[in-house]
Amino acid sequence: MIVTTTNTLGDQDIVETVGMVRGTKTWSRRVVKSFSGGIRSIEQTGMLDFQKALESIKAEAMDDMIKNAGVAGASAIIGMQESITEVTSGVFMITVTGTAVVCQPKQKPVAKIEPTQEVANDNFEDLFQLYGQPQMVANGSAYCH
Repeated sequence: MIVTTTNTLGDQDIVETVGMVRGTKTWSRRVVKSFSGGIRSIEQTGMLDFQKALESIKAEAMDDMIKNAGVAGASAIIGMQESITEVTSGVFMITVTGTAVVCQPKQKPVAKIEPTQEVANDNFEDLFQLYGQPQMVANGSAYCH
């Protein structure tokens, strides 16, 4: 499936707009404090590296959005946007949204065939130049070339 942040598809024509699709995931880390107020340990529900964890969760949210678009019958998602919001301390929500559309390859324009000089005009003068003046048959009732 094609997913793009732009509102157009370069080599595709949009034939139908299906609607908005979304994927949302949350990520949190939990800080465990001791009774004396010091931090004993940090537990994370994702990866240890914060940036890698958010990228992983973002990929999961994208997968959900793509799955939702596929269920709706779309073949592409345009105008994709993502947002990362800290809901509470240490809890992050990642939302990706876009517009699901049905697309098809662009129609190639038919090459315009330029008429040759011989067929450019079909008036009698040009035809006479092309085939010569018609001649009368001996009895005078028909023309021939």
